Amino acid sequence: MADKAPNKFGEKSLLQSARLNFFNLKDYSNAEKYFSKLKDFSSSQENKIEAMRGLLRSQFELQKWTDATENAKNLLDQKGIGTDDKILANMAIGKSLQTTNQCDAAMPYFRTVASLSKAAYGAEARFQIADCLFQQNQLKEAEKTAFEIINKSGSYEIWVTKAYLLLGDIYFKEKDYFNAKATYQSVLDNAKSEDIRQQAQQKLNQLPAEERQSSKTGDN
Repeated sequence: MADKAPNKFGEKSLLQSARLNFFNLKDYSNAEKYFSKLKDFSSSQENKIEAMRGLLRSQFELQKWTDATENAKNLLDQKGIGTDDKILANMAIGKSLQTTNQCDAAMPYFRTVASLSKAAYGAEARFQIADCLFQQNQLKEAEKTAFEIINKSGSYEIWVTKAYLLLGDIYFKEKDYFNAKATYQSVLDNAKSEDIRQQAQQKLNQLPAEERQSSKTGDN
């Protein structure tokens, strides 16, 4: 027997439970469940949009990009949504496509985010564009975009640091080992993120063997 739609009292209870779990308890899994039910059963457009918005933000916190895609597209189809909604929806769709190696399809969504946000999401979107370009072996464009992040997103240290690490990868791929080493060393010396510092150290450790191998290949 199918579930009956809750009455207005039940709808109000769902909304309160969803808000409580998201904002107060930071229990994003439960918030996702409540917002999902609210989206299905909302009797008012206002509650429906709040449900879609809350569901997207819950799935964003849980990094459930694929699950978020349908709801993100639904939200983008609604009239009167805010810029923040557009930013998160486009970012979620872009990330979902990127995780399945569909960089060409993902980049327009990231570009939309970059055009709408000068804050952290804009910095992240520009980084994802640079990373996609790198994955596609468009190294000069990737390098140009990485420098844009460094020059335009100085307030967002994590994305600037990741941009420098990506620059090191670009130089490494171009066999410019001198600049790759200098860039990785700079990240190692200055990054506050221990995870990124470890990545830089690992990449530095790989350089000598790669240089020797390249030198041997060049001698042949």
